[in-house]
Amino acid sequence: MWQPGGAVMVWITDDQLAFLRTITAQPDEDTPRLVYADWLEERGDPCSVARAVFIRIQIELERMDRSCDDYPQRTTAMIRESEQLLKHYQHIWLNELPAPVASVGRGIRLTPRDFSRGFIETFKLNTRTFLTTARELLTLAPVRQLELVSSIQEVRQLARRPELCLVRALQISGTAQRYPQRMTRYLANSPFVQGLEELTLSSMRLTDRCVRWCVDSPNLASLRVLRLANNHISLDGLRTVMNSPIFANLERLDLRGNYVFANEEFAASLPEKIVLR
Repeated sequence: MWQPGGAVMVWITDDQLAFLRTITAQPDEDTPRLVYADWLEERGDPCSVARAVFIRIQIELERMDRSCDDYPQRTTAMIRESEQLLKHYQHIWLNELPAPVASVGRGIRLTPRDFSRGFIETFKLNTRTFLTTARELLTLAPVRQLELVSSIQEVRQLARRPELCLVRALQISGTAQRYPQRMTRYLANSPFVQGLEELTLSSMRLTDRCVRWCVDSPNLASLRVLRLANNHISLDGLRTVMNSPIFANLERLDLRGNYVFANEEFAASLPEKIVLR
């Protein structure tokens, strides 16, 4: 499969596609990534060798013992090298992704933080692009965190897509905020959000009723982080979350910028995982 890569043309071979699909099928395993790095190095061209180095650096960073005395020095040098590699080769490496997604990536400056163990993990897209490329994207890259700019119609379509099962962190923004109740219902009723561990619906005009639909949904029982900052949520909404089945599993509840006016005594009694300001 041939795709344009900025100022150069890059040929994506059938072998390369097979490697990428193996990596996305086993996202928690390092071995397929390292095998791919070996294959890239054997190709010998500067771009492929740099890609192999980038993958190995990020895997080594993930494996390093943070208690080692030389951890800060080693990681600083490795992160700096990965930044330089990404800056130089980003436009070409994006050819591993579907063309419409790669085009979006070329319009932004990616950082090593957008990658995990050598592969892009976080991506910001308009939902229309995701809907048209979801199947291909999630079989070619282990993307686990999506930031989607959506209309309400697109949220409805998104909630019906089985590819959402592969996403672990989801953020919704855009004009869907005009219909917060419908948006929340679509997401809460989707059987494909059961793998979500993080959900961000900040600045989306959510009310206490929207909060109830979220936290009462068995489809969102796996949530560990719920970010609902800058909405229209009151103290009743906070109590709804605290009395819900998912609260015990939450590690962070962000309600900054809402209408949660609590007296100092009550605020002091709240668990640390609740962030009000």
